[in-house]
Amino acid sequence: MSKIADTLADGGHSVVLLQTYIVQHFGAVRLAKNKNVEIIDYYLDEKDIPDEEKSASALKDSWDSHLINNPIGVLWTTSYFYYLFRPMCEKVLSDKNIHNLILSRNFDATIAEAFDFCGLYLADHLKLKTLPAFSSIKSLSGSRAIGEPSPLNFAPTLHTNYGSDQSLWDRMQDITMYYSIYYASALQFDLQYYLARTFLDGEVRHWKDIFRTSTFFFYNHNPYVGFQIPKIEKSVEIGGFTVESDENAVLNEEYEAILNLRNATVLISFGTMIRSSDMPDYFKLAMAEMFKNLSNITFIWKYEVDDIDFSKSLSENVILTKWMPQAALLADSRLKLFMTHGGVGSAFELAYSGKPALLIPIFGDHLLATKMLARHGGARFYSKHDLRNSEKLTTAVRELISDESYEQNARMLAEIVRNQPISPRENLLKHAEFAVRFGRVEALEPYNVDYGFVQYYMLDAYTILVILCTFNCYLAFRVISNEQLVEAVADFCTGHYGYDSDFCVDYAMLRRSRATSNATVTTPEEIVNKTAGAEGPRPKIGGPGDIVLTKGNQTEIINTKAAMEDPDEEIASLTPQQIRDELRKIIQEEYAKKEIQESFADDPACSNLRDEYDEVCFATPPLAAFQETREFCLAFVKNCHNSLLTNIFTNVKNFKVDFAAYCKKHRERFRYVCPNPLRFQSFAEDAVQFCLRYKERCPKEVTPAEPVMFHKKDEGHIYTREIEFWCTRTKRTAYNYCTEPDLLKVYKYQMFCGMYKYACIDVYKRVIYGR
Repeated sequence: MSKIADTLADGGHSVVLLQTYIVQHFGAVRLAKNKNVEIIDYYLDEKDIPDEEKSASALKDSWDSHLINNPIGVLWTTSYFYYLFRPMCEKVLSDKNIHNLILSRNFDATIAEAFDFCGLYLADHLKLKTLPAFSSIKSLSGSRAIGEPSPLNFAPTLHTNYGSDQSLWDRMQDITMYYSIYYASALQFDLQYYLARTFLDGEVRHWKDIFRTSTFFFYNHNPYVGFQIPKIEKSVEIGGFTVESDENAVLNEEYEAILNLRNATVLISFGTMIRSSDMPDYFKLAMAEMFKNLSNITFIWKYEVDDIDFSKSLSENVILTKWMPQAALLADSRLKLFMTHGGVGSAFELAYSGKPALLIPIFGDHLLATKMLARHGGARFYSKHDLRNSEKLTTAVRELISDESYEQNARMLAEIVRNQPISPRENLLKHAEFAVRFGRVEALEPYNVDYGFVQYYMLDAYTILVILCTFNCYLAFRVISNEQLVEAVADFCTGHYGYDSDFCVDYAMLRRSRATSNATVTTPEEIVNKTAGAEGPRPKIGGPGDIVLTKGNQTEIINTKAAMEDPDEEIASLTPQQIRDELRKIIQEEYAKKEIQESFADDPACSNLRDEYDEVCFATPPLAAFQETREFCLAFVKNCHNSLLTNIFTNVKNFKVDFAAYCKKHRERFRYVCPNPLRFQSFAEDAVQFCLRYKERCPKEVTPAEPVMFHKKDEGHIYTREIEFWCTRTKRTAYNYCTEPDLLKVYKYQMFCGMYKYACIDVYKRVIYGR
């Protein structure tokens, strides 16, 4: 509000600022810089003043809280602010002296904060022109009240990804968070409305009506910095109007000396609502460790209290201060980085300054402002929960300072916002002057604000359209589907050379009969009955498209496709399902015939491949061809079962296999494994099976009393020892990560577990146990 007062006063207007001190801690300094701004300091009664330290630290739990940034936390925050604002709200609404003072000044308009609606309720009660102004990026309740479209799919909410990284889960979270924020702020406005009705004898309008009838609605957003969200002309974006050009600002001697201490200086500030002094001790210790790791950098830290013990524990490159000239420091080239909570005010200062930033959002719109800046490439998001990790924090600070791309991107954003066609200050001033001159402009009020849920989303209209389209499609389908099915039958019956089907022949004959003698057939059952009762030889198809129909001594050639060219209402009246059933029966019979024919004899190639099957499939294949050999054997058994039945299995007694090569190849492995196969623990069963298989194939081989170590590397796999070494090292990691289904969805775990299975299970079994 102080910056708005300065902007209007700089424009030559007479401005009075009613400065309420809800919390004494936050109102200790005069913020309006223009001396022409008249300030009316308005305090609570002494008994109602909150304890300064207690109220200033009311949000200290938000430092390490997960709850504050989810839907439940949003509702809790609303409750906190309502009870924080309530004492001042009650006093302002009930104080007739301040009412009379305001009326006596004959103000042309009133601009009031829309986060705390009591000022707007008072202005409405006094019949003043009201202009709501929201200090954050977007008021969802206010935006909806004036008829703006939903920002869903245009901007993310607190925790979700955006752009190409946005997933279905992100969109679901956006919906829940959007409505949580909307209903939370609407609840606060409603509670304050009931409070206003009580103190103002009911002479006050609802907050939705105030929003809707106001000339404009100012909010702290800038399209060149933030996300592109839908808006109407009633919404006026003034984000960045609070930033003043301090390029020529002169720092005092103290800060000049501080900036000259080292080559790089970092500024740390977490705003006014969140105090660094309330930071958990484990966060402070990690910060202190980070300061020590970066001893070549000077850190200026806004720290709100005098903590002598903590100050002594910090390294000499850290300077604690309760206040510093933030804007002037950001304009100085010696400052290399700004560590901040990402509040909206700090975000716009960063955008105009061109400085890289490490953004550590605490709660609320901090997270959205952080995403807003980080997407330009000049800032980086850092989770507040990672503040306890000093190494990670050190790495982030060092990277932001050393990587020049962050500074380049930050400077580019600064150039854009400094040269935007209409400056935010000018935008604010022009719209405020317009509102004073014309007041309410009904042309700027969309009529959809009066719609209910069904009307607003046009659900009733869409429902009627869907019903009409479905009905029309159904009618069109009924008209053309039977004709298409008739053509499909013709294509089927004429497209199979030599195909013998009573259904096709009789169907074509009846179509032809209908065309010549108006015969009537209404159901496929007639076709089946006619075919079943027919006498004489079955009709034969002479060629594609020609049906040879024999009746007694007469033979007739019927071209089925030609006979079906003309539409037939009676035949077309056959239901699609009936025709499909007949065609399905024909196709099934055809497949059955082919299977029976194929079962009588093997493919001629089977006899040529039988010898190869005898040689390959009853001997141990080379490891490199293990899978190929197995596939060949299985394929031969499946497709050449007659050959197997008549040739191999009947003469199996005369078939001998030479295992000499197998015994020689696996002799060293047998001597190493089989003296004590149970020592291989989880692979003991495989080891026993290998030993039994080897003894069966190589009965002359004597089992040694003790394992005999390998004297040379296995010929089947030259990396046996390397595999054993790697598998031993990674066994514990595999058991920890590869048994968790959720982790296997992550690419890096998926790759590791796949490699472990291949090397330590598949290959290991074949190399060590000969499987």
